[in-house]
Amino acid sequence: MESPYADPPLASSAAGAQMELVSIEPDEVQLPIVISPNSGPSGAATGSRGYLTTPQELKVIAAKAKQGIQPYAKAYENVMAVANEKWDYNLDSKETCRNSDTPKWIDDNEGIPRLYARALAYQLTGDERYAAEVRAILERVMTEVKTIDIKDQQCRLNFGWGTPELVASADLIDDYWANLNCRGPLSTLYTNTTVGGGKCKALFQNWLVKNPYYIVSLSAAESNSNWGAAATATTAYIADYLWDRPEVTLIHRQSPKVNNGAEMKFTPSEAYAYANQRMFDRMNGYSVDYHGSNSCDFLSGPQQSNEWTPVKSQITENGIIPEDARR
Repeated sequence: MESPYADPPLASSAAGAQMELVSIEPDEVQLPIVISPNSGPSGAATGSRGYLTTPQELKVIAAKAKQGIQPYAKAYENVMAVANEKWDYNLDSKETCRNSDTPKWIDDNEGIPRLYARALAYQLTGDERYAAEVRAILERVMTEVKTIDIKDQQCRLNFGWGTPELVASADLIDDYWANLNCRGPLSTLYTNTTVGGGKCKALFQNWLVKNPYYIVSLSAAESNSNWGAAATATTAYIADYLWDRPEVTLIHRQSPKVNNGAEMKFTPSEAYAYANQRMFDRMNGYSVDYHGSNSCDFLSGPQQSNEWTPVKSQITENGIIPEDARR
């Protein structure tokens, strides 16, 4: 099924602007301190898209931390502590998700913060050792994890939550590995597990398309709960990260209740537009949940209270999201 979505302009990274700060040391004359992106460590990347933060912003933060300005100094210390924690996890050729905390390497209390902290540490310090570790971890992922179990529903949720930081970590080492070669998947098709050599970023993009995007896309299309929200965020991250690969086709799974489950095919920009539309449709009550039988889209049933008028899935005037409130 071809996409009806037009190609929108994609997000671009924000350039760091100069900032004027005021010292807050007690009993001292408060003088203006000018900190610019050039005040930070040298050698950090500048080709980032800028997801959770940007290299420019991290340079400013590093400069503030160096001067002892809080909360930046403490945050810097915390990030560096996590960045130096051991990343040593088992990866399976076909990953399954036995519970909400597995596999450990994609869990937000295990492998994900240790990976992302390394990417932050690279930008905060300019030390390429951290970028090299991020590259090594991502290369392990894209060579050892050939597929994610398509029948395992829990994987749709776990990879929906964990994948954005994989993308953000790769983004923060963009210039570091721009001209480096890795091993990874040569195809973007879920069923093709051929591994070979090539540019690191392109191979990682292939892995994102053939594995997390394909797996979580079903939840993005059919769920109005936190499952759908997490999956939609992941599809948006991946679509935006493919800004330099317009030729790539992303296959988006669909609920069997819609067009007999016919898969949709998107360009990266179409996939990004679709993710945005899913978000707005959930907010405004225009989407339909096909994930289960107890959705708030069903106006009768145990999920609706007899005390009030039935409420469809959408954000209410009081800021309540029924799909999660009913949980």
